[in-house]
Amino acid sequence: MISMLDVLPPKTHSDAAYDVHSDNYRALVTRLHAEACMRGDTHYRDPATGYIVFTRLKHEMRGYCCKSGCRHCAYGYKKA
Repeated sequence: MISMLDVLPPKTHSDAAYDVHSDNYRALVTRLHAEACMRGDTHYRDPATGYIVFTRLKHEMRGYCCKSGCRHCAYGYKKA
């Protein structure tokens, strides 16, 4: 299965194609995370920034919360 990560180059903050506060962006990130987890991947590339984002699987493998406010924290931590 080809993922969006395989066909899209990393984007930058200045790329107008991604509004990181939009529902569409959140839906895309949710889908990319789900696809990565289904493949057993520990990370995926954020489409807006090109940064590596750890999946829930990676956090579970670590075994504890780092309290950094990670996007897919497996322990429910929310940074204030």
